[in-house]
Amino acid sequence: MGSRNGDGPGRHDGTPMQDDDVGSEQTSFARTFVRGMVWTWGAQYGQYAIALGVTAVLARKLSVNDFGLVSMVVVFTGFLALLAEGGVTTGVVQFRDLDTKALSSIFWLLVIFGSVLWGLTALTGPIVAWFFGDQRLTRIVEVLGGQLLPAAVSSVPLAMLQRQLRFRAISIVALVSTLVAGSGAVAAAVWGLGYWALVLQALIYSVTNLIGLCLAARWLPGWRLSLEPARRLARFSVNLLGFRTINYWARTADNLLIGKFLGAQALGFYGQSYRLMMIPLNSIAGAIGQTLHPILARFQNDSARMGDAYLRVLTVVASLSFPIGAFFVLSGSPIVAVLYGPGWGLAGQMLSIFGFVVMIQPMVSITGPLMLAKTRPDIMLKLAAFNTLLAIGAFLVGIRYGVVAVAMAYTVVSVLIAAPVTMIVVSKLCQYRGRQIVGAIWKPLIVAAGGVAGGWLFSGIFAHWPDLLIIAVSGAVCAAVVAGFVFPALKSALGNHPQESESPGT
Repeated sequence: MGSRNGDGPGRHDGTPMQDDDVGSEQTSFARTFVRGMVWTWGAQYGQYAIALGVTAVLARKLSVNDFGLVSMVVVFTGFLALLAEGGVTTGVVQFRDLDTKALSSIFWLLVIFGSVLWGLTALTGPIVAWFFGDQRLTRIVEVLGGQLLPAAVSSVPLAMLQRQLRFRAISIVALVSTLVAGSGAVAAAVWGLGYWALVLQALIYSVTNLIGLCLAARWLPGWRLSLEPARRLARFSVNLLGFRTINYWARTADNLLIGKFLGAQALGFYGQSYRLMMIPLNSIAGAIGQTLHPILARFQNDSARMGDAYLRVLTVVASLSFPIGAFFVLSGSPIVAVLYGPGWGLAGQMLSIFGFVVMIQPMVSITGPLMLAKTRPDIMLKLAAFNTLLAIGAFLVGIRYGVVAVAMAYTVVSVLIAAPVTMIVVSKLCQYRGRQIVGAIWKPLIVAAGGVAGGWLFSGIFAHWPDLLIIAVSGAVCAAVVAGFVFPALKSALGNHPQESESPGT
């Protein structure tokens, strides 16, 4: 249990927190990484299983418009939640010498900031309702803004757990929070609360996650308030926050434009297909990024070990993303039909298109932890600005031709322009040769391309199969391909210690 004065377990002197739970700094990168990934992936797939089950129920109890209404509000509240966290989690992980007094100060500053942000959010309700032309949004904004406070303050205990590489604890908390929130949403939908079930789900998750993280960290904040720790984090986080701000609007400008010009129903279709796409993206890139940055941060003064570790992880990511993306390309419509039932056909079409994003985006996403570990969030900011201009331009072109065209335009710029540019910039930053990156990904790329081509070639035959059979067959092939590539990639990573490797540029 945490000490009564809130300084954490066994800490009364204000000394920097140590990572005793992890062992010495000589722990193998590969073993630590794989152990973290097992827990993170296990919990994430558990979360996705719960979320899919909950959404399958809600899709039959609520209307497409209900999902669209809440998606309109989330465009704004999601951005405010990003501001509320302010890059604190990443900053605390990066600066390993922050003591418990500093963390307490950061916690209370976030309480103040989150409370003010919640109040300001409530005032914007009428503006959001005017923008989208639906007065129901006023009250939704006021209520949903309540998640900002717990979302802000939970960043401190989350960072403490990440810094100690306690991925098991983080995973369990996330899994339990998803289960509790999903149960509340289903109960609300059964009781006939309509779109309020989705609002309640977000609120319950934020509160449950905060409580769970504090319990897992065995930490309560002390009654200390100082601006100095915040100033130190701000100097690091300003570029990171700028990157996340630009990246956020690049990924939500489509929702904003669809909701404004095509309406709640179109946004409901688009939003659900996008959420399904994000399941593999988050489970691959999100889970790996969460595990990778705290570990790479330990190598920030050893470019050779950092570079070798990144290339090893890139091979694992490509071995996952290419086959899974091909599965979505070929099975998008059957997946949506089975999960959401009749009436969601447009979402299935868009999910097949988004499958190409699933192939490429995870490899782009894991460049973020590398740039953060090298303390170069400024490069992340510049890349985000470039990619945002591309994405918004694509959305503006696609919106003229309908919601499916928006999905197509987003996919084209993401796969053919944004991803290659990002990989080129990172290769120059880390002094990689192009053939090293190609060598890490070419095998799963060729197999995925062959699978998509074969699926399209025999699409006339598959069109007569039941949806469940299509999903089962394509899923089994995908699983076999993933196993065939991922296990050798992990074995290779475990076989050689990064400390023994040469620099990527050699």
